[in-house]
Formats: sequence, C-alpha cells, structure tokens
Amino acid sequence: MGWIGTNKKFYSVLKEVTFVANPQIGNTLKLLDGDAVILDIGAGGRRITEKTITFDSCQSINTDILGDIHGLPVKDNSIDAVFCTGVLEHVASPENVLKEINRVLKDGAIVHIEVPFLQGYHLDPKDYWRWTLDGLIFIVNKYSFKELSSGVHIGPSSTVLWILDAYITILFGYKYLGRWLSRVFRILFFYIKYLDYFVIKRKGAEHIASGIYFVGKK
Repeated sequence: MGWIGTNKKFYSVLKEVTFVANPQIGNTLKLLDGDAVILDIGAGGRRITEKTITFDSCQSINTDILGDIHGLPVKDNSIDAVFCTGVLEHVASPENVLKEINRVLKDGAIVHIEVPFLQGYHLDPKDYWRWTLDGLIFIVNKYSFKELSSGVHIGPSSTVLWILDAYITILFGYKYLGRWLSRVFRILFFYIKYLDYFVIKRKGAEHIASGIYFVGKK
C-alpha cells in the first residue's frame, strides 16, 4: 500500500470510521447574532468562527484559554453560546461540566452538545461515558436547558463500521497483523459509513446511533 504515502488526504477520508451525515453546528450558528460571544469547550484545535473563544486542557495553535473544564475560568453570565462536542465522554464529571456551562451562559443563550452513543473506546486522554438520546436529554434537562432540537448526527452505519473494525483488531491482535488488516478493512469498506445519508433519518436510527446531539436555550 505504498500509494498511501502520496495520497494522504484521500487515505485520511478512508481511515475514519465515523461520518457526520447530519451536521448541526452550522444550524446552531444560524441561531446566533453576528456579535455573539461563542465559547468552544474542548475545541481540539478548531475555530468554529473567527471570533470564537476556544478552551482546552491542552495547548494547541488555536487555544485561547487553557484550564480545567470542571472549573471554567470564565465570568458568570458572559457567554452567548457554548459548543461542547465530543468532550463529555472524556471528563470525570459531565454533570459538573454542564453546571459550569449553565453558569457562564447568559439567560437566553444557546448550548450545543454532541456526545457518543455506540462508539468504540477512544482515549483523549481518558474515555469514561456513553449516552442514549433519552439519557442526554435527561441530564441536560437537570440544568433547565429548553430543548430546541436533538437527535442523531452520526448514524448507525458508522456504528457498524466502527464495531467491525474494532472486532478485526481484537481478533487478530493489536500488533502488525491486526493493525494491517484493520487498515485494509477500512479501505475496502469505507463506503459503509456513507450509507448514513439514507439511514440516519429513518425511524429507530437513534437506537443504534454512533453519535447524538442536543441544542437548547438557557
């Protein structure tokens, strides 16, 4: 597979086992004014908009604030929107994080949360939690966020691809053979995740979704 070295961008698409077939961040941004103060918690190097304030526990080129997510160094009632995507599964206390999000948001502000349901174990630096859609709605409702929308953003096809890929690695080991077969599998069957274009909005998709989201107002 020497071609990988000269087609890194193409291979990067193949190697991912998840695909966001129902992206929601753009829809949430449409709810905000142009001068809205946006905080992205656990930004991971991205910047949603040019004016977004990025927060993370690890420094990167795009990190504006460095600290502990359980105690945000941000003033009370000072933020118009918080994005927290692919983060809560990695923190020791998701409820404390949600309490902090509630604290820094202004009244009427927007919260956008994305979490995994059926995803394999992935360290960053730890991996603790998973949520059903009902479970996510339940936990955010404890902090009185009024639901604007919720549902599946990473569908069942990504779940299938991730499980099969992980199974191959477990079956053949985490050393050379298992890792090589995993790579071959992802190349041969990468298209499975794109079936979510057709599956993600079908009835029951949330029952085996890979990822779910909640958008609400304080």
